[in-house]
Order: sequence, then C-alpha cells, then structure tokens
Amino acid sequence: MSKIAINTIVTGIVAAFLSLILSAISAYFSGNGGTIRISRPVPIGGAETTLVSIENESQRVVNGVTFELPSSVQPSQITADAAVKIVDNGTAGNQALRTVTVGLIAPRRVTTLAFSSKERTDLEAIRVLNARDVGLREQPYDGLRPPVFDAIALSGLSALTQGLIVALGAFVMMRTQQHFKEKLEEAKKDIDSVNAKLVRVDASGTKLRILLLSRINDYAKELEFWRNAIRSMMPKSDAEQIIGSVTDTLKTYGTRRQYFDFEAIKVAAAILREGGKELDEAKNSDSASAETQNAKTKT
Repeated sequence: MSKIAINTIVTGIVAAFLSLILSAISAYFSGNGGTIRISRPVPIGGAETTLVSIENESQRVVNGVTFELPSSVQPSQITADAAVKIVDNGTAGNQALRTVTVGLIAPRRVTTLAFSSKERTDLEAIRVLNARDVGLREQPYDGLRPPVFDAIALSGLSALTQGLIVALGAFVMMRTQQHFKEKLEEAKKDIDSVNAKLVRVDASGTKLRILLLSRINDYAKELEFWRNAIRSMMPKSDAEQIIGSVTDTLKTYGTRRQYFDFEAIKVAAAILREGGKELDEAKNSDSASAETQNAKTKT
C-alpha cells in the first residue's frame, strides 16, 4: 500500500475520531441535565400556591437545589409529589429571607413542589439560587421559546464542529500532498543528475575504448610489417614456422585475430565528438536555466 493511501486512511480515522469527540463535547455542553420551572401564584383552597416543576433528565439523583423565599414561608408549607429531602437553612444576614435546600430528586422524572402562602407577594419572591451549579436550567412558564431555536443552535454548533474538522483534514491533506510533491521533485532532480553522470561515464568509456583500439591498430600494423619482413627474407614455410613458434612461445594467440579498421574508429570518434558537443550544450542550457530561476527567486 502506498504512503499516500496510508496517510489518507489515517487522516480519515483521525478526523472521524475528532468528530466523535467534538460532537460529544458539544452535545454535552449544549444540553442540560434538566429544567426548573416556577409558575405564577394561583389561588388553591383559599391560599396562594406556586408550583415548582423540576425535570431531572439525567440518570443521577440531583441534590442541593437551593431556593430563596420570604422568611414568612415555612418549610412546612412546602409539599412535594415525591419523597424529596427538604432542609431549612434558616435566615442569614437578611431576616426577611430564608433559604431551603431540596435534594433526592429522582432521575428521569418530573418532581413537583408546591409552595403555599396566604400572601401572593411572598410567592412571587421565590427564586432558585444555584440551578446551573446542580446541572439544571431555569425556565419560566411564560415566554417559552419554540423548540426550533434550540434545534438551530445545536445544528449550528454541530455544523461549526464539522466544518473545523473538514478544514483540518483538508489542511493535513494539502500539507501531505505538498510534502510528496517536494519529494517527487527532489527524486526527479536526482534521476536527472544520475542520468547526466551515466552519459558522461558512457562517453568517457567510449573515448577510452576508441583510444585503446587505435593503439591496438597501430601495434597490429607494426606486427604485420615485421611478419611480412620475415616472409620476404626466407621461404614461406620457414617464415610461417618461425612466426608460429614465436606465437606459441609468447602465448600471444590474440595477435592472429583481425582488428577493426582504424578508419572506422575515426568515424566513431567523430560521432562521439558530436555527441559530446550536444551534451555540453545541454549542460550549459541547464546551468543557464538554473541561474535564471535563482535570479527570479532572489527578486
């Protein structure tokens, strides 16, 4: 498997993992553990009553919900439709107010508290002090917001999260592609350099072979001259016997082979010179291009 495919798979896995984490985080912080709603006072049985609805949407028991109310409202005037724990904290600096803490609010259900008083104004002063601290959201009975707003807010947060992940993935992919492109350019330059060296080595080797062949041709001419001289000074059979004896003694059997005509060697040398000129012109052209590119970069 290629490195590009591996990097693409890894990037996809990381992006999916980050999407899962960010979506979970956004869902956690955008949501809430429940809602507290405080109604307007209503007359029930000759007394004013305020209903407090606590919707515990979480899977945990909620404790420590603190209410502030007038000191004239006693804890005995608070009733509930479930087995909750009500603790009177008494009054503090302001003797006209007291605090009451409600706990053991069951999970996944709605618990309703009823605050009763003879005076309507006493119930209008009831408020929650720590709704956010216990993971709840306070919401009035009046002025409810349509659910579409919550849906839009959550969708916007999710879209923003997905956009950040896509942008991060695209950035990583672009950096990876740029890295591979640079590596490819470097490899291409290395290949061109190696090819140029091979051409120069091949040219040098050809020149050396031609030089050696020319020398061998000179030696062959001189050897042929002495053989002909021996043949002219004595009978043919004796001359051939002497020549063969010398060859057998010196083990120079390779001198019996015919070598290339030096004229052919000259033609090959001319061809090689033309190729050398073309190679030099190509090198000069590459050098000029490199200098022009460097000048542009500096500019």
